[in-house]
Amino acid sequence: MKKYFFLAAVAISFIHQACKNDMDVLADYKEKIVCYGILNPSDSVHYIRVSKVFVGEGDALQMAQVQDSIALRPENTVAKITRILNGIEMSTWILSADSTIPREEGVFVNPHQVLYRGIFPVYVDGSTYRLSVTDLRTGFEVYSETQIVRDVIQTSPVSVWQPLNFEDTTSIAFQFVTPTHGKRYELCIRFYYQEQFVSDTSQVSVKYVDWIVGQAQSFTTHGGENIRILVRRDNFFRVLANNIEVNPLVRRVSGRLDFIYTSVSDDMATYMNVQVANESSSADLPPFTNVTNGLGLFTSRNTTTIANFHIDQDTQYALITSTVVQDLNFVR
Repeated sequence: MKKYFFLAAVAISFIHQACKNDMDVLADYKEKIVCYGILNPSDSVHYIRVSKVFVGEGDALQMAQVQDSIALRPENTVAKITRILNGIEMSTWILSADSTIPREEGVFVNPHQVLYRGIFPVYVDGSTYRLSVTDLRTGFEVYSETQIVRDVIQTSPVSVWQPLNFEDTTSIAFQFVTPTHGKRYELCIRFYYQEQFVSDTSQVSVKYVDWIVGQAQSFTTHGGENIRILVRRDNFFRVLANNIEVNPLVRRVSGRLDFIYTSVSDDMATYMNVQVANESSSADLPPFTNVTNGLGLFTSRNTTTIANFHIDQDTQYALITSTVVQDLNFVR
């Protein structure tokens, strides 16, 4: 079930949320648990952020320093993930509290901010994953379900044996077929290169630059849609110039290209769209939640990597001669 709420909640590292003042601090208390988690089939370890909405009279900054104001104590909390396939519960994992992840100092009490950690596989076989969090003191439970976004299928470029040209000013098309349960997509091209010291060529390091080519959104989450992202080829050189430091003491050799597609679910796409609308508008827009009885977001994304493409000879020559990147000391 998808809902929209006004809330004042604890911020988390990967989601930025503006503060709202629309809550009646004199209203009767009702427990609200906040959960955030994103499952990715590429990960073996998964984390869920669990906290509470807190209200009260007095200084909110002081209340934020009290653990019971912002968090459920781990000894009173059960967080678990259940994998469901064809309506049958296949596996259940009890998540363990983890306070070892370093956090920046801030308003909220530290080091009592814990994440809930689980080691389990995330399958793209049609399974649904269900999160439930229970406060053992009250028996209050919140829950949410997500289906797992499958892999993108790239249809162009197709062959790793066909080098790519980024030397001229025409556009190049990156085409892919959308996966089941996917809604929003981002394509990143990762360009690897070797760096050698001129005075000692035995010292070699491999580095890379990420080029965010573009984003797209499908009409549905059924999969099978053909999407094309167009980009001007020679933008490649501007990205390198903006991300590689000029250093006359080194020389560089171009390496492979990897295409990295990040696909997110409909729920996450909706949440991101609401966040963008909040940032660009002075109106109070309701944050999105898909957590029943609570607040937050439990969803999935998928990272699909198509590896081992290369640039062609014209592009390699332009790396040496182009005025945009010639100071980077690329050699053939």
